[in-house]
Amino acid sequence: MRISNKIYLFFSFLVVFSLLLGTSAFAEQEPITREKLEEWEEQGIDPNHTEVSENLLEYVNEHLSDIFASMHIDRSERELGVLVFSFIEPVSEEHASAMKQLVSSPAEVELRQVQYKEAELNAKTAEIDLNQFQEAGISIYRVGPDVTHNRVEIAIEPYNEENARMIYDYYGSEMIHVVEGEQPMLLLTEQEIEESNTDEVGEVELKEEKSTISTFFSSIVDWFRNLFK
Repeated sequence: MRISNKIYLFFSFLVVFSLLLGTSAFAEQEPITREKLEEWEEQGIDPNHTEVSENLLEYVNEHLSDIFASMHIDRSERELGVLVFSFIEPVSEEHASAMKQLVSSPAEVELRQVQYKEAELNAKTAEIDLNQFQEAGISIYRVGPDVTHNRVEIAIEPYNEENARMIYDYYGSEMIHVVEGEQPMLLLTEQEIEESNTDEVGEVELKEEKSTISTFFSSIVDWFRNLFK
């Protein structure tokens, strides 16, 4: 497989993976209702604009791969969303015009300039140690790349200016944003499982869920390994 094709597949994978996990790790967007999805399906509308996304990614791969940062769908002001392509340098009018010609209704596209590539955000995320500030009484409950705001978001508890400053001083303030976090809660407590007499069922479902997640991410790793062989 040619390297250019591998890069295109890589970009395509990023889009699909982003759509599976959400447009960004912590985007503040209202969920789409089942009724709305069924309505779009009846109208033959793809809310993820897959075909347009693939065409745009192919163009980016051929002409703008060196400055491409990330892609996500912004649904904050439009239910069908806007395809947002981010670049670390300005896109020339020629390329911008060519990309917009690849967009067909009901899809819309926005080109913007950001500071960091998604790969840089992922690398920064990997630097964050969830246990780094436990002795100081600070719990890090959530950390991940936020491509919508082009930063890494870190959710801590308790949140205050002093604790946030400790995080910024340690990891730097250029790429991260510290917010208030809450301790994750289990879907079912042990007592609830006992009361509903579903101990065994719950354990089986939990194992199946963990197995599914493990298999999914193992497949991702294998895919990347095979891609660049």
